[in-house]
Amino acid sequence: MQHEDAGNPSGPLARYLVIQLARFGDLIQTKRLLVSLMACGEVHLLVDRSLMALARLAFPGVRVHGIAAHGIHGPAILGLVRDDLQELQADQFHRIYNLNYSGLNFALAGLFPVGQVRGYRLDQGQRVVDAWPAQAMRWTKVRTTRGLNLVDVWGLYADQPVDPERVNPAASSRGPGLGVVMAGQNARRSLPPRVLAPLVHAARQRIGHGPILLLGA
Repeated sequence: MQHEDAGNPSGPLARYLVIQLARFGDLIQTKRLLVSLMACGEVHLLVDRSLMALARLAFPGVRVHGIAAHGIHGPAILGLVRDDLQELQADQFHRIYNLNYSGLNFALAGLFPVGQVRGYRLDQGQRVVDAWPAQAMRWTKVRTTRGLNLVDVWGLYADQPVDPERVNPAASSRGPGLGVVMAGQNARRSLPPRVLAPLVHAARQRIGHGPILLLGA
């Protein structure tokens, strides 16, 4: 089992496991949930092996575990995941937050008592989606008129979510240059021209006044 101890939580009252097997952007957006749970006890985070080091840097105080969630397909993944999870299954968790709708996530949910799993779980072999993620999935069908912030969607899994302003520092102008977060390949994630145009103009004005950093995969 691969794991990294990213600090010692103080005064653990309970033990929580968050299963986040999506990519880096989704991992970062899990922060509100993790911060909320850390206020109540010891937090473990299960991610793809490739994201273990980044997760440790992003979330000090959280114990990070890794499995082979990406890049391996077919029967070979079953043995690898089983070996990876032996130690994790031995831990006693107060609650498991399973955040992704995928076959692997449902299979992982089946390793724990159904009453302790939130999000996506297996109940007597049947896939069950809790009310909150089911509502979020309905909202995704109308994204053009309803913005969906995954930081809040996942953060509100917690019984006592921290206030949003406690999750990240307030945005401020600092650093050596301008950072531009690039969109994904899906058109719905791209900025409309009326929003993009002034940003391009602002970026051009910075030429010669510090670097412009393009951030993305």
